[in-house]
Amino acid sequence: ARISHLLQRLGVSFTPIHELCCGGPTQVAGAPIVDSLVQHNLDAILSTGTNRVITSCPRCYGTLSNHPAYAGQPDV
Repeated sequence: ARISHLLQRLGVSFTPIHELCCGGPTQVAGAPIVDSLVQHNLDAILSTGTNRVITSCPRCYGTLSNHPAYAGQPDV
């Protein structure tokens, strides 16, 4: 909620999405990333017409930026 408040005050246009876990914590636990999580999140992001994501979670940032399942989309 604080991120959205900050973005509003800065005049940044954004669209919140209903995201699920990025799948990063499953990797840390030694489990493979869950494909359904990735697909859900990519579908939610791409359905907004954007290719840029802002996240306040360091694990999501790392996963969305570096994991091959997210392969260059979105720009984080």
